[in-house]
Amino acid sequence: MPFATAWTTPGEVPPPAEATLLRQLFGFLHDEAVPYCVVGDVRGFPDRIDGDVDLVVPSEVLPRVPTLLQHFCARHDARLVQVLQHEQTAFYFALARLDDAGRPHFLHPDFCSDYYRNGTLFLHAEALLEGRILDKEKGFYVAAPSLAFIYYLLKRIDKGLLDDRQGAYLSDTWAQDPQGAFEQLKRFWPSDDAELLALTAASGDWAPVRDALPMLRYALHQGLPGSLAARLGEGGRRARRLAQPTGLCVAFLGSDGSGKSSVIDGVLPLLAPAFRRTSRMHFRPALGLRQTDAPVTDPHARPPRSAPASILKLLYYALDYLLGYAVKTRTRLVRSTLVAFDRYYDDLLIDPVRYRYGGPRWLAKALRRFVPRPDLVVLLDAPAEVLHARKQEVPLAETARQRAAYRRYVDELPEGRVVEAAQPLEAVVYETAGVVLDHLARRTALRLGLSPEEPVAGDLA
Repeated sequence: MPFATAWTTPGEVPPPAEATLLRQLFGFLHDEAVPYCVVGDVRGFPDRIDGDVDLVVPSEVLPRVPTLLQHFCARHDARLVQVLQHEQTAFYFALARLDDAGRPHFLHPDFCSDYYRNGTLFLHAEALLEGRILDKEKGFYVAAPSLAFIYYLLKRIDKGLLDDRQGAYLSDTWAQDPQGAFEQLKRFWPSDDAELLALTAASGDWAPVRDALPMLRYALHQGLPGSLAARLGEGGRRARRLAQPTGLCVAFLGSDGSGKSSVIDGVLPLLAPAFRRTSRMHFRPALGLRQTDAPVTDPHARPPRSAPASILKLLYYALDYLLGYAVKTRTRLVRSTLVAFDRYYDDLLIDPVRYRYGGPRWLAKALRRFVPRPDLVVLLDAPAEVLHARKQEVPLAETARQRAAYRRYVDELPEGRVVEAAQPLEAVVYETAGVVLDHLARRTALRLGLSPEEPVAGDLA
């Protein structure tokens, strides 16, 4: 009998989109007979989700999780758009689904087997799954109270962060099995520390533990065995993150009036849940001379530089892209940042007058080969009359020329995508977000060795 998926009764307010997706994921795991338990503060689940959803599965199941999630997404009109391996046996996934308006909603299941932190083994998956309990009212499995307590406490102490809400959860969990939780404490800390933690958990006043966090963290790591294999595994994980950054570099192109700045303003917060951070740059990384963000109201007012001056400026741009990519852009991509460029080197080839370039065109095209390419190029396109009506900074004929040149250029790029920018701004933002997420989903599938053409009820864009 399939696990229940009807979550509301007539007259009830439908749950948030993320809650619906999470409930469907729990139902899918039940239907697929996947042994799991949810760990961490689950008091608001599934109707209130404040962050990621931590799930523990057996070691032999973990390698199958990407395939399982892809099948889940195919059944529920969603896409697997991101995966971050933040420990040897822990993977943070981002699932995205569009609502009827085209706005993306995200769910972040974080699957692990054995619980590692920075290459140190804390808990085995089998121990966390032992005695798991089905919360029939909420519809998912949780760890036994003593194990839920020790898992969350280890996590908070190792991170050196413990606020009042987290402390309240720990005390609530402690109260469900004080004896079992105390036995767990003695596995990881000397008796004096274990007594301090036990008294604190029972009282609900976590101030003494907060004051002692550095000492407790040190004592925790002193008592845990290390291994060369674990350290090598952690080194391999970090190397993979460097080789395959989980960030994304997107260049937004388009004639004046296409709405690049407004679209970027809307897209960055909309897509932030698929990344750790977001960042914005204008035209180039700006590693050297300070860049001004002042709006350009007459881009063709100033005459081109002389040929020698133009060549020097062009070489400076190319060097800025090369070094800036290594120092700024690539570093941010490794840190899982969505980097959005408002214009890119390509603009100089299409509108050299804006950049006062008076040198040979062949040189500008040749240097483009050495400029690091964005992962994705999005052209915001609209009829020339629409663009010119929005911004009349150049004659209509020049707007038409630029628009045609941008379209020819982007149509030839493997990473190029076109978004119709004559729509209302909200529609343009949602469509652009869908284009980025579709690119992410295909990249993620390829990196995981899955088919990027997994059938779904509809692409995100």
